[in-house]
This record gives sequence, C-alpha cells and structure tokens, in this order.
Amino acid sequence: MTARQRWILMGDPTHFSVKGGANPHTRTRWGTRRHVDRALAIQQWQRLRDVLRDLGLRVLVVPPDPAQPGLVYPANAGFMQDVDAEAPLASRRFYLANLLPSRAGEKAHYRRVLDAEGIPCFELDPALRFEGEADFFPADELMLLTHGRVERQRFVPALAFPP
Repeated sequence: MTARQRWILMGDPTHFSVKGGANPHTRTRWGTRRHVDRALAIQQWQRLRDVLRDLGLRVLVVPPDPAQPGLVYPANAGFMQDVDAEAPLASRRFYLANLLPSRAGEKAHYRRVLDAEGIPCFELDPALRFEGEADFFPADELMLLTHGRVERQRFVPALAFPP
C-alpha cells in the first residue's frame, strides 16, 4: 500500500445480525427490533466496497466471525493518528478502542487485520472507555469527540406526532 493511497476498514457482513438492539437505529419507533434483509444488506455492502475501490481507495476487509457480529462496524475499531500524513503506514499509529464488554472480543480481530498490513497498533489505558471513531474522529485540522455516557439506553414511550 503506497503512502498516499487512502484506505478504509470494512467489516464483512456475512454474520451481521441485530442481537441486543442497543443501538437506537436497530429499533422501530415502537421499540421493537428492526428486521434486517441479510441478502440485501450483503448486496449493498458489496456495491459500496466496489465503489470505494473504483474511487481508488484500498479496502481492508475485516473477516467475519459468527461470535462477533459487531465487526461490521469497524469505525469502532479505533483511530489512526495523522491519517492524512504522506508517510508509510508503518510509521503511523493506530489506537485500538476499548469497546463495551459485549464487543471487547473484536479488538483481537482488528489487530490481526491491521498487523497483517503493517499498521502498528497501540492500546490506551483499559480503564478509559473509548469506542473508536464513534467517539473521536478527524475533521480536517480538527479532532471532534463526544463526551459522557448514555445513562439509560432504552425505549421510552411518549405521545407525539410522527415527523
């Protein structure tokens, strides 16, 4: 992979499913779990991968694991320092996320994929909760981050008119 070529992680969707439904996008407005059309999702994923490759990006695919359906969300893998630097990947730093216990097993998968590409991985203090680019991501010369935690992740019924 050349120093100037952009790259992206994509998680193979073979074993994707909505299990816990903690993410609000996995729920309907009534709080029930959404149905996922697996065949359509895989077709859409393949099309996105092909478009990204056609645009000149290097697509690193995280292999699927039936025990880790969250691998389809590799933005949560961590973040790359100096993502736009014109330097070999081996001279950059990728900081692995400290995911929730339900997704902690994903870290080893991400590390294997990145190590195989020569991308050095580093870990933060395990006491620090960090969900990768879901919490922290580059935006031009700035770094945007979120702070705090979700106190209650649940469906709360309320009377309202739909948008």
